[in-house]
Amino acid sequence: MKKVVFLLLCLYGNHLASNIRHHKQNLPELNVLLMIADDLRIGDVSCYGNRNVRTPNIDLLASEGMKFNRMYSFPSDSGAMAAILEGQQPRKFGLVKSSNRTWSDFWSPAQEGGLLPGSRNLGRVFSVNQMSSFYNGKWALGSQPDTIPTSAGFSSFFAPFKNRTESALYDSIAELDWSVGKVLKSLEENELKNNTLVIFVSDNAPSFIHPVTKQPLSSRYHESNMFTTKGIVKKLRGEKGSNMEGGLRVPAIMRLPGTIPPNTETSVVTSLMDIYPTILDYYKFEKTAHDRTIDGKSLYPVFMDPSLAPSSSLHDQLYHYCDLGPVGAVTVGNLKILFRNGTETDCTGPLLDNPLIYNISSDPEELHPLPLSEHMPLLYHLKASLRKYEMKANLNQVKRSQYDKFPNPFDFPCWNILDCTKTYDEYETFNALFDE
Repeated sequence: MKKVVFLLLCLYGNHLASNIRHHKQNLPELNVLLMIADDLRIGDVSCYGNRNVRTPNIDLLASEGMKFNRMYSFPSDSGAMAAILEGQQPRKFGLVKSSNRTWSDFWSPAQEGGLLPGSRNLGRVFSVNQMSSFYNGKWALGSQPDTIPTSAGFSSFFAPFKNRTESALYDSIAELDWSVGKVLKSLEENELKNNTLVIFVSDNAPSFIHPVTKQPLSSRYHESNMFTTKGIVKKLRGEKGSNMEGGLRVPAIMRLPGTIPPNTETSVVTSLMDIYPTILDYYKFEKTAHDRTIDGKSLYPVFMDPSLAPSSSLHDQLYHYCDLGPVGAVTVGNLKILFRNGTETDCTGPLLDNPLIYNISSDPEELHPLPLSEHMPLLYHLKASLRKYEMKANLNQVKRSQYDKFPNPFDFPCWNILDCTKTYDEYETFNALFDE
């Protein structure tokens, strides 16, 4: 199975660039264009050092804006999307890796669960402020009438069939770059470049294991484990579904002329959760009680000072949850503390008797644990802070879907399959199908 990259386009405050010319007289002063690539690793594009494929349009965006070297994602697609839209830990909503071991990299328990009803996500923020918001592409947060984007506050939604290209890895990335170029060109042609915040990110890293055979893909796919920052080549370990740096770090580029300095990069610890509060600050929206409890941090301090020190200035502790169990890892500046014995492909695993501590600045591959005895004060402080956070965060939400288990026999309500109208009145009856 070849690497697949999808492109998501969200233009808040307006319609797609191709339709903008028809609405110029009614344009709001500011716009946001959010582009989300699916399963794109930090080393997959040429502005991060890839020498096997050229991405001139994404590179141009980086030269005109800021490149993030430590943007952290989540182990599942649904979790990453919720983090972007809500600004909160997906773990709060039960959005974690699937309990279905066969499809754990692809399905989370929330694929059909959607966001929390009435939640103040980005779509509803714009709806409340009487601004148009258009969502196009993969959603990963439910396909039922009450879970699709238009039920989450977005003005309109278009979801074409996924184009699952079977071309080597690099054709997919080249096509992605072409799409980005077309959208950026439309902004230029319609004189919207200077008043549009452009955000380009990936939801998480790809998997290099075939989903059916469980055999590793060709070694050439692993070349994207490497990326270049300030002339130094760094190699990461891990892939989609893991809590290692290679599974969590994703490419991120942001452009806003006059605010974000051009051709800059930052190594400050950031998260996909930061996109939500950044957009709120961009529009100077008044913070609500909900917004004051979010986990993301506005990126405006980084815009003002890309070399912001220390690297933990924004997030003094960034928690990496995997499933409904305890936290798997925590990032504290240049240190990474692993509490669970996960693998390069899977963030689940038993708790370690002795956590592993890595300096990911000098050891990004996480190969050489630091002496535990030298970091005991940090561990005590970290565990106390983590307990306090979990007591306040209400991490008991659980979401389930038909993807959690494979039914036996293959007979279930199949809400998303053509012409399937079979339903069950009792949850127990439906659940019994999986246990026969």
